[in-house]
Amino acid sequence: MVKHIVLWSFQDGVDKDSQYQKLSEMFNALVGEIPGMQSLTFNRGFDGYDICLETTHDDRAALDAYQNHPSHTAIKPIIAAIRKSRASCDYEM
Repeated sequence: MVKHIVLWSFQDGVDKDSQYQKLSEMFNALVGEIPGMQSLTFNRGFDGYDICLETTHDDRAALDAYQNHPSHTAIKPIIAAIRKSRASCDYEM
């Protein structure tokens, strides 16, 4: 199994509550849609980052499929427009 973790902080002036709600709905809609994705957790952060995404995948190929899935790639420009910073880590379990 592979774990994928991404942290984002928002730019100043972004309505964090509405963006969190919008992104939460979009990410949670991916559950059950992408083959090989076992779980998805999307939460608010409170120590340095505004939001955190954690997904679990069958293997590296499933993570690659997730990264390139049209429903996931549609979210990327939305986050890119409002993010100040991003950190990520992938690891095998």
